[in-house]
Amino acid sequence: MNQKVYIYATDDANKSQETIGFITRIADVPDMTTHLYQVEVAIDAQSKLSVGEVVTCEVAIGKCTGVDIPLKAVTVDDKNYVYVVHNEATASKKIC
Repeated sequence: MNQKVYIYATDDANKSQETIGFITRIADVPDMTTHLYQVEVAIDAQSKLSVGEVVTCEVAIGKCTGVDIPLKAVTVDDKNYVYVVHNEATASKKIC
């Protein structure tokens, strides 16, 4: 637990009043009607959010790093790879 959550009041289209919280509990089973899991998030007592207020939450689940390349630059054989130029020489590099 303790996953960081960014919380915004639903009527705040500009996301100007960001509050940060942390997940404290995730239900073991989903709701039978919605198939969604109930999640509890702890927020700072100094937050300007009100009890029962409807909010939008964004959960930071990870960061990706890498380089965007055009799909046409990918060569597909038995693996996906691209050609890379390094020190004036080319070499194939496997990609996922």
